[in-house]
Amino acid sequence: MCQLYLYLLQMGVYPNMNEKVLSALVIDDNEVNTIVLANMLELFNISADQANDGYEAIEMVRQKDYSIIFVDHVMPKMDGAQATKAIRNLSPDTGRIIIIALTSSITEEIRKLYQCSGANEVYSKPLGLLELATILKQWCPNLPADSMNMLHGTGANSADTTLIKAMVHEISEINYDAGIRYALGDPNHYVNILKISLKDVRTCLNLVMQGYENQHMNDMRIGVHNMKSVFANIGAIGLAELAKDLEQQILKLDSLMVDQRIEDFMKYISDFYSNLELALNRYDNIINAMLNNEDPSLPMTREEYEQSILNTIYYIKRFDYSAILGELELLIKRGNPEYRTQLELALSEMKDYQYESTLLRLTDIKKEMDKHIISEF
Repeated sequence: MCQLYLYLLQMGVYPNMNEKVLSALVIDDNEVNTIVLANMLELFNISADQANDGYEAIEMVRQKDYSIIFVDHVMPKMDGAQATKAIRNLSPDTGRIIIIALTSSITEEIRKLYQCSGANEVYSKPLGLLELATILKQWCPNLPADSMNMLHGTGANSADTTLIKAMVHEISEINYDAGIRYALGDPNHYVNILKISLKDVRTCLNLVMQGYENQHMNDMRIGVHNMKSVFANIGAIGLAELAKDLEQQILKLDSLMVDQRIEDFMKYISDFYSNLELALNRYDNIINAMLNNEDPSLPMTREEYEQSILNTIYYIKRFDYSAILGELELLIKRGNPEYRTQLELALSEMKDYQYESTLLRLTDIKKEMDKHIISEF
């Protein structure tokens, strides 16, 4: 992080803890892509909302003012160019919004498409932190020079980091150093990305299989394209290149070549999925065993309990999977028995990556706690 930090200082971007200065929207049907970019934007004190498709994004733009929007090119239902045009047509006010299109392959045709749709510029994805800093410096001149909130430290202790590295090294297709860059240097956040990516790989693989069985080339293309982004985000560079090559064959409508390669591709990715799932399960089992072997602790004070609830809500908003689980397990173990059932449900939901329902449940608990505090006075 040191070289990156010095580079940003040279660009005139300084670390600070200011309140959010701009509001951004990230549009992508790939959950990992949105999480990674949203977390990077948070480092610049830019609050970032996330939309899974163009239709959802349009509704969000109707309800909230955004300074900048990042939109993926290839999405089902409505692609990035269509979403950009629809947002521009909402009202005259949307003309001031900076819209940045992101695509894994920039061509002159794509540039013209977005120019006509109303985008400000097209950039290659996935974006690194330096590329994002350059984009913000160019397109958001009103962003204060002291808006950068650089994270120091990794959010994981040395034992956690060693365990995470050992788990990743079991998967030959993944390069830990490449993957950790997209987790902003935080190993625990990287584990979270890996777990979400596991779900995304299964979803993409199912789409490719269905497209192959029904001979729907577009479904195959979207599935392979999305897998390419997933693999790049976790540091599986070889798999990303493999998906890129297959996508090119599908775009050429070379059905003979696709038929020759698609079954081998699906088998390879299925094996990769199984190996990663086993590695993550072993990691979780080790972490759970370590937690279960801890000595029983004293019950939390009311202040500690309330702070832990607030911590959990904060971690959910940052999609910090490991930290969320840790706080929930602590609350269940040492917290108020009155809310234990709700917290156990929240933990179960979180293990299924249901961030929104977990957040609602924790928010409801916090409201109930506030009512009790008011009634005491």
